[in-house]
Amino acid sequence: MTEYKEVKKVTECAAPELPAREEGLCEPLTKLGEGSNRGDDATNKFSNMLAKGSLDSVLREVRQETKGLNRKNVVPFLGTDAELVEAYEKHQEWQRVNQLDDARYVPEPFRKRQLRLTSAGELLDADVPPRETMLWPWFKVGDAAMIYAPAGLGKSFLTLTIAMAVAGGGAIKGLNWRVEKPATVLFVDGEMPTPDLRERMKTILEGGWIEGLDVEALRRNFSLFARLGQPDDDGFIDLANPEHHKIIGNHAAKAGVELVIFDNLSTLTESMEDENNSVQFRAINGFISMLKRQGVSVIVVHHANKEGFAYRGSSAIAVIYDSIMQLGKLNADEDDGEATRFRLSFEKSRAKRTPETASRVVSMESFGYAIADGVERDEKLASVVRIVKAGEHERLSKRNAEAVFDLNALTIWKKVVIGLDKELIEADEVRAMFSCPPADVKAALASAYQRANEAGRAKADSALPSLVDDEDADF
Repeated sequence: MTEYKEVKKVTECAAPELPAREEGLCEPLTKLGEGSNRGDDATNKFSNMLAKGSLDSVLREVRQETKGLNRKNVVPFLGTDAELVEAYEKHQEWQRVNQLDDARYVPEPFRKRQLRLTSAGELLDADVPPRETMLWPWFKVGDAAMIYAPAGLGKSFLTLTIAMAVAGGGAIKGLNWRVEKPATVLFVDGEMPTPDLRERMKTILEGGWIEGLDVEALRRNFSLFARLGQPDDDGFIDLANPEHHKIIGNHAAKAGVELVIFDNLSTLTESMEDENNSVQFRAINGFISMLKRQGVSVIVVHHANKEGFAYRGSSAIAVIYDSIMQLGKLNADEDDGEATRFRLSFEKSRAKRTPETASRVVSMESFGYAIADGVERDEKLASVVRIVKAGEHERLSKRNAEAVFDLNALTIWKKVVIGLDKELIEADEVRAMFSCPPADVKAALASAYQRANEAGRAKADSALPSLVDDEDADF
């Protein structure tokens, strides 16, 4: 006997979702006689139904009846025959109760899920730990990022390097992106032959691309789900199909996956008819949101458009991501034509800016990544930023500044201007450190204060404070 609880009226209730098979890709329905994990009763019920008609006709009728159970009205059903019949019977019970004049009683499985409302007081008083960083300095646990580039520019290689670093810990050489705590990674590849993936992994390992990598942790934490590694070509993950989201979601929950990488969006959305239609991306964005709610981080690899200056498809795709990284083509004078080179830049990033996330020309060498537009200049910028941010010195003269930074004055000011323009350092930090900056630094300070005003980070009537030249007027 089904037990009922007194809840809201049926008109305020929603039909349940269809149960889904937890493993496998659109597997065929279990044939009669193979048994079911729902038990003999469900199988017997199915047998009784089958006696009324052929297998195909009965299942077709049941599927038609159970369409209303799915909010998006999407079929096929991914369960066994017995599970399908059970869902059908639950649906019939729900319809029967819904027809009552005074429907105060609704079966427990059919009650509508309530949304949670949190007050400001509850939020402020809640003991919510800060999110950990998965890949310093720009990627946190629960983040979603997109990496896009034209074909053949190294986006898959870079993403594989990131995946291996997250799985095994360590720092990506040249880029200085670091992983303190290894995490479990699921790499979903839609186009690369498995032998090629293996060769790329060996290149990264043998070349020492990741400093401090724990190979044993990598072997445990990294798992690959590759289209061309399947025993047959009977379908693969399609991110445009909501039914396939359950496969990844269930696997991530069961295996404790902490990072899922999809490489790439074009090869993993076969059913998408028009990638310029924003509606087509709603299901994908919803799926990524679901993974983020589970605490699973996501990286999606995508292609650039024909011009190479933007990602392909609707702008709606960008809404869900915390970071968007572009690997852009170089000008003729920047490309030596020998090594693979690209300009790495963040179009969007919710992380605090650092020298490690500044726009840079990157070269892929046999030993890993290298900054092709001047490692020395970047290192000097990083050094200047670190010293200014530390705030351990005040009102430095020209001579004292050169001693503190171990750089000549001209180099210091160039790096300070770059740091202000890229918002790596704050105007107040610069004012507090130097006694009499030159004209170009004053101009950069004025621009920084103006940006702060426009962004609401300073009072609307604030102006450039007086910068008095005291002991180094020749600066």
